Amino acid sequence: MADDFANDYGGGDSSTSARVYLNVLLKYLWLVVLLSVAGGVGAWYYAKQQPEVYESRALVLIDLDTPQILRDVMPVVDDAPSQNFWAKREYMETQIRIVKSRAIAERVAERLDLASDREFLGLADVSDPAALERALSAADAATNVRAAITVEQVDDTTVLLIRARASTARLAADLANTVADVYRQQNLERQLQSADQAETWLDEKYVSLGSELRDSEAAMVDFRDDNDLIAVTLEEHVGLSAMLEQTSRQLVDARRDRDRHAAAAERIEELLRDGRFEEADVPAIAENALIQQLKGELFSQEVVLADLEERGYLENHPDVRSAERQVTLLRDRLNTEVGHVLRANLRLADEATAAVRRLERQLEEVEGRVQALGRHQVEYASLLREAELNRELFNMIERRREEVALTRNSQHNNVATLEPATVPGAPVSPNRPLMLILGILGGVGMGMLAAFGLDVLDGTVKGEHELERDFGLTMLGMIPTIKPAARAEASQRGPARGAKWDADTYVHDFPKSAVAESCRTIRTNLTFLASEAPLRTILITSPGPREGKTTTSLSIGSVMAQSGTRVLVVDSDMRRPRIHRTFGLDAREGLSSMLMHGVAAGEVVQKTQIPNLDVLPSGPVPPNPAELMESPRFREVIEELTAQYDRVIFDSPPITPVTDAAVISSQVDGVLLVVRANTTRRELLRRAIEQLSAVNADILGSVVNDIDITRRTTGYYYYYYRQYGQYYGESSEDLDDSVKSA
Repeated sequence: MADDFANDYGGGDSSTSARVYLNVLLKYLWLVVLLSVAGGVGAWYYAKQQPEVYESRALVLIDLDTPQILRDVMPVVDDAPSQNFWAKREYMETQIRIVKSRAIAERVAERLDLASDREFLGLADVSDPAALERALSAADAATNVRAAITVEQVDDTTVLLIRARASTARLAADLANTVADVYRQQNLERQLQSADQAETWLDEKYVSLGSELRDSEAAMVDFRDDNDLIAVTLEEHVGLSAMLEQTSRQLVDARRDRDRHAAAAERIEELLRDGRFEEADVPAIAENALIQQLKGELFSQEVVLADLEERGYLENHPDVRSAERQVTLLRDRLNTEVGHVLRANLRLADEATAAVRRLERQLEEVEGRVQALGRHQVEYASLLREAELNRELFNMIERRREEVALTRNSQHNNVATLEPATVPGAPVSPNRPLMLILGILGGVGMGMLAAFGLDVLDGTVKGEHELERDFGLTMLGMIPTIKPAARAEASQRGPARGAKWDADTYVHDFPKSAVAESCRTIRTNLTFLASEAPLRTILITSPGPREGKTTTSLSIGSVMAQSGTRVLVVDSDMRRPRIHRTFGLDAREGLSSMLMHGVAAGEVVQKTQIPNLDVLPSGPVPPNPAELMESPRFREVIEELTAQYDRVIFDSPPITPVTDAAVISSQVDGVLLVVRANTTRRELLRRAIEQLSAVNADILGSVVNDIDITRRTTGYYYYYYRQYGQYYGESSEDLDDSVKSA
């Protein structure tokens, strides 16, 4: 079944699949309509049974920018978020939860007295007083209020939409308005309650911090008295600070002088030890004018002595000796004077060292006094910090007490009703038109599913696409169903209603009918098939009985005869022959006579009222038809008949029940399979093709019989034959009523 569904609806291109879907729906349109009507009626009945529900809406505005009535005075409670998007979103979600909270629902139920409202509690149908009392005691009005209320944020605004649903319009409006009012009042009460709590706490802290401030200030005074302190810090003690600074500066200068004189003394001791006073380079010598004068005179006298020696004067020469005495005297005076200066510098170095020791002792004494003052300063600073902290906290609490007192009297509620709920004029539920539409659509869907299900369960061949796609058969044409027209008189286009007609001779009797035109199409297609090799003998059979193979054989033979071709129709169904009854012929002699007794064709072939069309009846029914078909005599009969006629058409039994058709198919030029629309089983057709293929029969193609072209489910056949009727001058109404083939 799954394979059949895939073959029927999954294969082929999109246009073919769409046409198949449409044909199935049109075929079972009555079922789709029936289920659609049933779905609509059921949905409407269900909607009528549902209680009416009214909905009312109220809009509440939450002001995030609380007005600042007093400048620089912060409110006690400030719920407004910052400008951050996520903070604002979190704040609005919190407010939604508050509105939907049980606390607000309980106050709403109490204000509207919903605990005794039987209809709101769903107890209107309870008539027993005892049961009603128990139900009322167990009912929870707040839970029903929460179920009836929905709250949502309006887009990205700070507006909340409160929806309330109830069984009456008035109650729905009262619920929405009461929820908004209770939420607004609770918001203000929460702010006032917070202000009261803050004021109480501030009063307690004000008293405790005042006591702590007084204690800390008293501790500072006691500390100064106990330690006899005039000043606590070094900056406050002017004399000690100046003494420390002066002593430090003097000590630095003394150490510098000591180092300078010590360096000079070290050099002086070296000079005194070596006796080289003229080489002394200490600052005291360089700055002494007498020493510099003596050094100049000594240098001049040494120049004179050197000049005498260069001129050749001997050491005993009076000038030389006089110059030497002068040099000696000047050097002695210079050394003496240098020695005095050097010894004076040694004394200065000793005095500088003594001054440094004295100043160091003095600095140590001052630093000791400063250290003692520092220890008191640390203890006093701790007491001072504690007092300042207590004073700062006390001042802050005192200022905040005053602000709370002011803001409590000017408290602003940032929640306001923007748009109160109104009494709705119509219920929102049940939406009967929508339920009706959904019911109808559901019925349509069920009908479509049922239609496709029935079509899948229906394993018959339905049209051309199945033959070509699933079985590989060439579609040579179709033959419409025959129905009389509504007009009063018959014509060449078909019989009138009440007129007698025979399906086997319909093509001859009504040559301008759609049936005749269909057979001509089949004739043309067969002609094209025979363009390469002659197609003299054709076997026409079907997978099963009562599928129109005999009518098809005579109809195709008739249109071939109308074209001037000499045609012979052989009734090779020796089990249930009936062609002779169509033309009123004598069936005592026929094909069986030729096969069993060697009768010549001219003795058994009979003329019909159709020009160029002769018939070979089956003759007496033999006991073994299949064996006769396999005999060499049957091949001789075929050669004899083809020598006398242009086309020989064999009308055989169905191929599936008996083997006659399979035997004949291997001895003719081609086989034409007749398939009756919506009657021939797919499995039967597949078996027939397998039997023909087993004997290497040449299957020319297939013909679909009994197509109802007046129904749109036949797809393009319907539109094709409407155009055909207009071409021959038929109205579409006549065609719909009259043109149908067998």
